[in-house]
Amino acid sequence: MLDLNKFTANQLGWSTFFNQQMSLEEMEICFPARVTNVYPNTVECLCEKGEISLSLENEMNQLVAGDWLLLTDDHLFHRVLDRSTELHSTTSQHTLVANLDTLFVVSSMNSGFDLSYIKDSVALAKNSHIEVVVILTHKDQCEDYYFYQDQVQAIRHDLVIEAINARDEEYIHSLLDWCGKGQMVALIGKENSGKSRIVKTLLSVTQTPDSSRFGKKESLPSNQFYLLSNAGLIFESAAIEELCHSQTREDKLHDALLDLKRLSKECRFADCKHTVEPGCAIQHAIKLGELDRSLISEIQSDDGDFDSDVMKRALDKKSDKLSKTLHSISRKNKKEIE
Repeated sequence: MLDLNKFTANQLGWSTFFNQQMSLEEMEICFPARVTNVYPNTVECLCEKGEISLSLENEMNQLVAGDWLLLTDDHLFHRVLDRSTELHSTTSQHTLVANLDTLFVVSSMNSGFDLSYIKDSVALAKNSHIEVVVILTHKDQCEDYYFYQDQVQAIRHDLVIEAINARDEEYIHSLLDWCGKGQMVALIGKENSGKSRIVKTLLSVTQTPDSSRFGKKESLPSNQFYLLSNAGLIFESAAIEELCHSQTREDKLHDALLDLKRLSKECRFADCKHTVEPGCAIQHAIKLGELDRSLISEIQSDDGDFDSDVMKRALDKKSDKLSKTLHSISRKNKKEIE
């Protein structure tokens, strides 16, 4: 069983990537500590010495959960180490959590299933170069879980999907492949999706005491870290939910337009207006939850055709972003050649 007073830096996620950033002098006078919470005036950390609380300094303003700090032997802040990954939205450089290895996107296979939410969450992880696993819960109560699994698989052919009963330890064992020692996994999902039950069963499977939770602080919003016995870190934060839906309206319109163009070719009738006609692939996709009805209504004109003005605005926005990205890459390559 985990001794909460004697865990190592490696258990907290310390790796060669971070160790190589330290100078020989720093190795002699400093030790690493991992940030769990950043409050208005204090920063909470975990290290081999246990839990440490630091006063927030100007040099620490950009800290987020998951960051690694170097502290002196007398617990004074020395500097922040470079991050291996950053979880941030597609439209903002605001970072919520650093050095995350895997994102678990949790969704229930019932009326709470939201394919659009899953798409946004997967994009959030992929754009941040973080591994993502979609976990579909309530398998024991679902008559046809393939109905949900196939919809999610259509997002990406290489997407990893686990359909589980979150109360069954046998299913939870399959998730431990992503929760190895030193690995940090975050959970994201809507209310009643099964996130809390997954965490509880993970604690049971790894024989981790409930007291392994760090970040609990009265009267203040807090990230939650769970240090699993002989495994990695589990991270929960409501703030991730806000980032998941920060995609701009123009981006969503552009993605919806691409889906509309593709699906319109699958309609039974060539002159389909995509309203009440039989065999309309677009209306079928809306019923399955694969398309956002509000976005489709905004794109379609009164006669059922796709609104060219809306399309132009969305495509222009996307084109401008692509142009800036290519320009940035070109400048970087030119600089490297010189």
